Amino acid sequence: MRGQTARYLDQWETINMKDFIQQGFTLQWKDNQSINNLQRQLKTIKFRGTEEEAKEYKTILEEELKENIAIPIKKEQIKWYNPTFMIKIANGKWRKILDAKALNKQIADFHFKMHDSIE
Repeated sequence: MRGQTARYLDQWETINMKDFIQQGFTLQWKDNQSINNLQRQLKTIKFRGTEEEAKEYKTILEEELKENIAIPIKKEQIKWYNPTFMIKIANGKWRKILDAKALNKQIADFHFKMHDSIE
């Protein structure tokens, strides 16, 4: 278990979701062709931002690697790419945005009810 989710394990335990977080979550695909559809699109996309955006992207990625938010993997482990881009937010800092549209189109809908919510 890695990343930011693990930091809040005590809170997850209060809502009986500790096991779910520790075991991880497996995606449910819409159909048998979903993974093939994603892998057909498997290609490296060159970063299209400015030099300033590339510098900030590298800085943010290094932080994520240091904090185990992102982990390095071997090329053989790559199943698909989700493009990322940078935007400048109101305070002048940069935010990395993950574009998961292609992935989201292939994932089955997952409905759940939140505790104490009104339907």
